[in-house]
Amino acid sequence: MNARGWVNSKPAMVGQNYTGVDTNVLGPAGAASILAPRQDSAQPEAALVVGARADATLYLEPTCTYVRDSAGRVFLQVLLRDVTEEEQQRTRLRAYAAHVVRAQEEERQRIAQELHDDTIQALILLHRQLNALEDASPALPPPALEQLRTARATAQTTIQSLRDFAWRLRPSILDDLGLVTAIRSLTTELEERATLASRLRVIGSEQRLAPNVELGLYRVAQEALRNVERHAQATQLSVAIAFAAEEVQVEVRDNGSGFTFPLAPGQSPASDHLGLLGMHERAELLGGTFAVQSTPGTGTRITVTIPVAEHRSDPALVPSR
Repeated sequence: MNARGWVNSKPAMVGQNYTGVDTNVLGPAGAASILAPRQDSAQPEAALVVGARADATLYLEPTCTYVRDSAGRVFLQVLLRDVTEEEQQRTRLRAYAAHVVRAQEEERQRIAQELHDDTIQALILLHRQLNALEDASPALPPPALEQLRTARATAQTTIQSLRDFAWRLRPSILDDLGLVTAIRSLTTELEERATLASRLRVIGSEQRLAPNVELGLYRVAQEALRNVERHAQATQLSVAIAFAAEEVQVEVRDNGSGFTFPLAPGQSPASDHLGLLGMHERAELLGGTFAVQSTPGTGTRITVTIPVAEHRSDPALVPSR
């Protein structure tokens, strides 16, 4: 059970006592999971929410154990620790992370637009001027004419490179045609650049999603495919996009070299694993889950699942289309 999601999505718990939370909100199965006595030092799975103060919500973390009295009778002992400050800090961090993602996407969009409107247009003009110069100077010495043609070809290559770069910064195909078409374009391009075979599967009925959901899933898929190209040494790639009534899931799987994950406790991520942390952060910002399965020599599977219903009326985390 996702305890944090339960805490934030159960306002009916406010003001209830422990028994009310147990029977009325969680139900028998939920109560057994959240309030079960622990046999080890693992952290509790949830924090109870109560309206303890008029100006704020109080978050209490329960730790449950069985104890016996002198007569041998067994009691359930519940210790509640105030974790309100930690919960508020997590909320502030999530808000800050959402702000950073939004600012990053706005900056990408601005750079892509400026590249298209200014830099690329100037290079197109230069290319035309070089064409005109070549046509007007047929009597140039062969070495000079060859250098002119080389300069024109360089300008053309630079124009295309900048167009590709601007497209990766903010792909218009995502806004115009949706997630499936945009990810299909990514896999097709990767297959053309690398020596691997790719396959895209769509499960369920394709649908347009909220702009922030489509962009978040696209960025995760984009980073996952970039990792396959740079690190995996794979020969086969499979991407699956599954649409369901309540959620959408994107899975990227390869048969490459794989790696050790998760990291050992206290170990800092290597530079080539920072993209995984970014993907995880994007999934969490959308209220979803992110999973990595990989071991050396067996390939890698990355799965991100995002709830759909709660984003239908939410404002996008990115500029409106």
